[in-house]
Amino acid sequence: MTPPTSLHAQPVADAIASVLAGLAPELWTPADAGTCKWSPRDLDSVPAVVVEVPTIRRPEPDEQDLIGLGSNGWVLEFPVTFYFDLSEASYAQTEAVAYVDAAILAIDANRGLGIPTVIDTAMVAAEPTVVEDRARPLMAYECQVHVLKAVPIP
Repeated sequence: MTPPTSLHAQPVADAIASVLAGLAPELWTPADAGTCKWSPRDLDSVPAVVVEVPTIRRPEPDEQDLIGLGSNGWVLEFPVTFYFDLSEASYAQTEAVAYVDAAILAIDANRGLGIPTVIDTAMVAAEPTVVEDRARPLMAYECQVHVLKAVPIP
């Protein structure tokens, strides 16, 4: 059985992944990092970024003013996690901060994500953590990317 196609969350996840895949070419090249949607079972190589399944909610009444007539608003809250090899801690931390800086700037420069119905996008939080339950220790930056999207009323 073929799963249904997401008309709203999946295209936004694809657009976020595309923006993040284009981060700072001197830091992030296809040879040394990967971008994937949703959470992978195992990370083959790091650094890597994962755009995870979003929380979807409706805007608060005071946010609805931003949407406009003829549309309902959706707020898509994507966990986005960056992973780095922690075998050399100082390097991993420097690399992590550089990636997150670049990610914030890239999203700020592409707030509409190239999707006409996306009203605004922002990385609203980025928290460093260590992932120790793996064969190798990883440093992670757990981020939140929030997207305000207009969904036409059928």
